[in-house]
Amino acid sequence: MDARHKILLLDDDVRFLETYQGILCQLPSNPEVRIAASGARALAMLESEPYRMLICDLKMPKMDGLQCYPSFAVNFPACAPWFDLGAG
Repeated sequence: MDARHKILLLDDDVRFLETYQGILCQLPSNPEVRIAASGARALAMLESEPYRMLICDLKMPKMDGLQCYPSFAVNFPACAPWFDLGAG
């Protein structure tokens, strides 16, 4: 049985996603890190399998982090959200 924690990164900046995915994959806990470039995609991924943590950008087109949060909190309470206040 694979006990690795799953982390979902949500950001519209693909370079940010790839950079942070590489950094997080090097953690001693060896998490499985997946990426989503839109709020809608992240919601679909959360519905398909459980994640331990969601790291989400606040400023995104269409559906930003604050718009996603109510759905995350109600539908995925076991997934701890963390919001990135990036400079972009």
